Amino acid sequence: AINVVSTAMAQRAQSYDLLRQLSGQVLQVFLENGFEEHSESTQSFLTFLLSNKLPDGTQIDQWLGHEIVPEHLKRQVLFGFAQWISLRIRSLDALVPLQTNALTVCH
Repeated sequence: AINVVSTAMAQRAQSYDLLRQLSGQVLQVFLENGFEEHSESTQSFLTFLLSNKLPDGTQIDQWLGHEIVPEHLKRQVLFGFAQWISLRIRSLDALVPLQTNALTVCH
């Protein structure tokens, strides 16, 4: 039983490392992030990816494994990235009405 647990933990660590690399690559492409795996953006996106459901209702953990084609995992990471960007945009949009109201009062 201990062997099964340690094997599962090792697989999880390898999957996490792969996911961290893919997250950095996605951010590099879209944000010209310089592929710094430990940057604040990469860590923020990775945390989001690991703790939220993807748009198709799955968790990223479901896509980690030996039988998954890397392109399919990359597609899921891109779906997660689109969702992350959308939520970030909404949080910024929430600040815009304050600016819009200030402009309306001035005119």
